[in-house]
Amino acid sequence: RGIDALSVHSRSSSDAHNYFSFVFSIDSNSVGYLDGDILCLDQNSGLRLVYSEQQLIDDLQITSGSLDVDAVCVLSADEVLISFRDGLQSTFLGAIEDGAIVSWNPQLATASIFATEADVQQWVANATSSSAANIGDLKSLSYDDYTQSIIFSVQSPSSLDAAVFTNQGQ
Repeated sequence: RGIDALSVHSRSSSDAHNYFSFVFSIDSNSVGYLDGDILCLDQNSGLRLVYSEQQLIDDLQITSGSLDVDAVCVLSADEVLISFRDGLQSTFLGAIEDGAIVSWNPQLATASIFATEADVQQWVANATSSSAANIGDLKSLSYDDYTQSIIFSVQSPSSLDAAVFTNQGQ
């Protein structure tokens, strides 16, 4: 029905990007796919599962909450940045807020908190020179290869909706 998260699957600058270069998550469960699955188009006009919601649940050791991928950024085969629609509880990461960014290594089944919701809030506050702008949720993630910084957008009860921010320079 809709796409919730979108990223280039291969960050190699030598790769020509086309429809098959992207991974994405859908915004709600559908026949055969879940809103926590990360998918791509295959060469036969279908969908292919790249990472399953269950793999994320297992690797992050989620104990409570409904896993729904809101934002994804594939940095490499060994690092995927993810943000979730709702807060989750993890055995080893603790509370994962909906505005936090998780760094996940799907090859090793490991994860860490890349940035807390408070970190993201501080980046927005620094960019806007205002501590009054509270973010509601992190909605998109990307990576600027040139500045080596995270680029993101937030959902906020203010004029900051869909504004693009960076963590460059904190």
